[in-house]
Amino acid sequence: MSIDLHSLNHRQQEAVTASDKALLIIAGPGTGKTYTLAHRIAYLLKGTAEPHSSILALTFTAKAAQEMRERVSQILQEEGACEHDDRPWIGTFHALGLEILRNEGKRLGILSEFRILSESEQIELVKEVLSQTMPSESLARVKKWIRLLSDRKNGLPPDSSVASSPLFELSDRLFNCYQSRLKDLAMVDFDDLILMPLTLFKEHPDVKAAYQNRIHHILVDEFQDINNLQYEFLNELLGPQTSLWAIGDADQAIYAFRGANVHYFLRFQKDHPSAKTITLEYNYRSAPPILIGAQSVIAYNTNRLSTACIPTITDVSSPITLFTTPHEKAEARCVVHEIERLIGGFRMESPVEGPDDVGFNDIAILYRFHHLRSHFAENLKQAGIPYQLVDKNVAGSDSPFSNVTPYLEILVNPHNDPAFRTLFPRVDKTFSMAVMHRLSSAAQNKGMSLYTLLSTSHGKGLLETRQEETVTQLISLLKCLQIHLQTGNLKDVIADICQGAHIPSPFDSQEQAGWLVLAEPFFTGSAAEKLSPFLETLSLLKEGETYNPRAEAVTLMTVHAAKGLEFPIVFMVGLESGIFPATEFGDTASNDEEERRLFYVGMTRARKRLFLSYARERYLFGEKRERTPSPFVYEVSPEVVETCPVPSQSEKKKKPKSKQLSLFSR
Repeated sequence: MSIDLHSLNHRQQEAVTASDKALLIIAGPGTGKTYTLAHRIAYLLKGTAEPHSSILALTFTAKAAQEMRERVSQILQEEGACEHDDRPWIGTFHALGLEILRNEGKRLGILSEFRILSESEQIELVKEVLSQTMPSESLARVKKWIRLLSDRKNGLPPDSSVASSPLFELSDRLFNCYQSRLKDLAMVDFDDLILMPLTLFKEHPDVKAAYQNRIHHILVDEFQDINNLQYEFLNELLGPQTSLWAIGDADQAIYAFRGANVHYFLRFQKDHPSAKTITLEYNYRSAPPILIGAQSVIAYNTNRLSTACIPTITDVSSPITLFTTPHEKAEARCVVHEIERLIGGFRMESPVEGPDDVGFNDIAILYRFHHLRSHFAENLKQAGIPYQLVDKNVAGSDSPFSNVTPYLEILVNPHNDPAFRTLFPRVDKTFSMAVMHRLSSAAQNKGMSLYTLLSTSHGKGLLETRQEETVTQLISLLKCLQIHLQTGNLKDVIADICQGAHIPSPFDSQEQAGWLVLAEPFFTGSAAEKLSPFLETLSLLKEGETYNPRAEAVTLMTVHAAKGLEFPIVFMVGLESGIFPATEFGDTASNDEEERRLFYVGMTRARKRLFLSYARERYLFGEKRERTPSPFVYEVSPEVVETCPVPSQSEKKKKPKSKQLSLFSR
């Protein structure tokens, strides 16, 4: 029995029904990649007598995996198929690695209740081991050493600035100490979720054989984003009878900074000589001017598979609009002025139903760095326009949730030293790096955790009077929270943390409420049962997954975070040389072809209207500099670009305060 494929075009149908053992689908932006992949899974489910669990679909974000599960379920329901207990496995590479370690990690000496190190915990743990192994090394360089540890685990060469350092020869000691502390704490880091299953497969062939025998079909989404370790992991999963179906687009490979290697996509045919390649050519997303402009930019890249991208939308033909502004404040005013014009009277209907009918959540402002967003957020707030900020991660330093996370981590495990190291400087500024180093050293010398040290007489004399009072209050709060953890729900526990610690509640943040969408499923039932799965879910998230599509708000996010999303109206801002491409900022050198791919990704997020803007002068990272347009701006075909004069402040339509307030009181 097969499924109805009439809604798919000829190339999509061919990709869904192909029987080749290895198949590469080249799917440009807006060509129905997710739609095709979901139908492929449904097709396999209805057309095979094999167990449904023999189908493995791998994605790169938890959000994409959830969307895939929902789409497949919807297709099967439309076909009249019943829900089946034996289901395909759909999830991320790291989620698969986590499941394998939960089931088989004991063979590597890993406790089944191990936890994943969060980003903030990793920073504190590396600070700790740096203090022990390289006392002369500046702790301000901690993120460079974290990158070095990650690159080493992923088999990548070290960053040149670190490799040339005389301290590089000490990195073995740092690595060994770091791994030893992870084991002591019963923790693994994000990279271990792939590295350890690989080690398990190599040291225990019977485990690898069991997984290979179980898996008959592997489907990989966004194949261009695979890194060295994931590629090796994938090959270990491929058994003699396993078919490989990979889909993606080399022109959208934008994660080299995470170790992604587009060359695996480009050499797919070489790695699988009998592989078939199918190209999805019809774009169902973007208006012709947007598509023409984006294609003219990406054509400058040489390391790609040149393919056609044919627009199917013909009813909207507004050109790409280019704004040139004198400085960054004028740029923000210009963008917000245009948004006010577009939403015309603050109509909140969505999605766009007509040429002049625009809702807040139809609009996205995309930038290269988070640092560029402040003026846009400020001007949106002044105009009374609701907006959501999509942060780097749900517990990042800019997130309202960042103050809550360490408390939750300690509730799961009071002996979590990295969480304590994260927490203490936040509750009392006198807990400096030197103080934390002294406490950590004392705890390790006595063979105990920071919690044990500070909640018993062993910690006496190590702190000043004020610090001792802080510790007493904190330990008391944690004990009360432990009791509530057994009786209340997770939402109430978080509220108690905020009240007891006198910190802002994340429930009150309308600008950064995307994490609430992720948290809501964990708010019902016992907090004791839901807390660990909740933290585990957060630890697997990547940038952009806190975006809330239901929020009636303008979205502010980086271009990286926007990957996989689309909006009727997109503003790409800060398009200046040195910023985009990012040749002046960041720890590693910018790759022009990757930066151009990122520019291409940003442009192709737009469905109906695309606005580009840059400032002739910008104050950024403590320095004011004259700037020139990004070279990518000049690569956009001039035939689809309209240069628009910047409105002066006096021309800007000012709305009465009462109207702005009424927007939120309806």
